[in-house]
Amino acid sequence: MNYTQLTENERYQIYVMKKAGHRQKVIATLLGRNASTISRELCRNQGLRGYRPGQAQRLSDARRQEAHKASKVTDEVRRWIETLLRQELSPQQVVDYLQRHKQLSLHHETVYQLIYEEKATGGNSSNYDVRVVVNDQTNRTAYARTQVVQATPRINGVRLR
Repeated sequence: MNYTQLTENERYQIYVMKKAGHRQKVIATLLGRNASTISRELCRNQGLRGYRPGQAQRLSDARRQEAHKASKVTDEVRRWIETLLRQELSPQQVVDYLQRHKQLSLHHETVYQLIYEEKATGGNSSNYDVRVVVNDQTNRTAYARTQVVQATPRINGVRLR
């Protein structure tokens, strides 16, 4: 479901139709909006002199500018991530650790974004440089730390232990 906010033009149309005596449901149908959207718009942006579209647009712009997206990445979480990356964990491993031990659910892309952000601002991200590794089994590119795996020594195909 796509949600789009009312435009200034739609607010003027609401104003004109309301002045012409149309009901909210008819206005909603003509604008292709839900009736509750029109009702909410009229209630939320009603001034002392009734609904005025210019004022409604300014109020809407102000509310939108004041609203800020909640972020799970607090300063404390950022420190945990940095500490785990310095211990040479991959972003996916960092996310798994935080889920298991701190009950914090993040996407590994969030960790990558923090790394890229720090690199862009000239931070000390060289401590946890992420390399690109190609997974030959799936032919997909995985972004993770490269790991050196020591093979078990063999003589004539027999494992030595």
